[in-house]
Amino acid sequence: MIYRIACLLVCTPLLPALAQGPDRAGMFRGVEAAGNGFVGGHAVATANDADLGDQIEFGGGSISSGPPFSITADFPFFYTSNARLVRDGAKSDFVLAPEFSALYQPHLTEALSAEFSVSEQLFYFARRSGASFGSFGAQAGVDYELADWNHALLRALYDYQRQTPLDGAAATYSSHGVLLNAEVPLPVSENQRAAVGLLGRIDLSAFPSRSERYQLAPYLSYSIEVARHLSLNAYAELDLRKYAHGERREGEALAALSASYELGRYLRLSLVGSAAANRSNESFYNYNVGNLGGAFTLNWRF
Repeated sequence: MIYRIACLLVCTPLLPALAQGPDRAGMFRGVEAAGNGFVGGHAVATANDADLGDQIEFGGGSISSGPPFSITADFPFFYTSNARLVRDGAKSDFVLAPEFSALYQPHLTEALSAEFSVSEQLFYFARRSGASFGSFGAQAGVDYELADWNHALLRALYDYQRQTPLDGAAATYSSHGVLLNAEVPLPVSENQRAAVGLLGRIDLSAFPSRSERYQLAPYLSYSIEVARHLSLNAYAELDLRKYAHGERREGEALAALSASYELGRYLRLSLVGSAAANRSNESFYNYNVGNLGGAFTLNWRF
């Protein structure tokens, strides 16, 4: 599947966690990337927000094999050091973030496939229950495999995202955009997978309009199978953002490590740690955050 990417600036400046629409979901992007084969917001096509959110196949791989349908139920739980994503006065919290997603990826030719996916993730905060919200995403587009280039993958998708408080209030953020992705697997041994990629997203429209932005994110993923069902994973990303209205520019560095254990054909358990640092030309949006937790994932392909 493809990778969940996410955006920013939705509410009042007095509530930065609410003011960073996609970034709130993106708070756990690296956790998912390293722990569950996500890069940002959708389930791995077995490959995430505006700041946290779209998907790419972890470690690369062919798109010409495997069944076209995939349904994933993911149950991450994390301790986070900075639940509101603020520069000063950071407060920790415990977050439960179940996600349910579906992917349909029919093969059009040997190298070309279509892709349609939907996902819904709910973020429940233990200490600040009023800040709990849901993040919905939908994507549609095409994937193309370059067999002569070490099975590199090219993706072009329409991407819709919406975030809504769980207290019944109206949506605080929504965005229509175009997502472009190029990923090249790196030659390693049989029990290792690595890939380097570049993800770009262009907002076509956003609500509120001041959250409209452009993103460019180079990333690197690595996985090694240390035992038959046990793998260690690493993910690193640099997310560069330019807002369409005003002079705001940002860069976020993110890194994550995880251990994943396969319990049978459908179930995976993961332990994950991640850290991110966001820097902006508007110092109000500078923050650091660390996450530590785990997840269990159910996936059916047919």
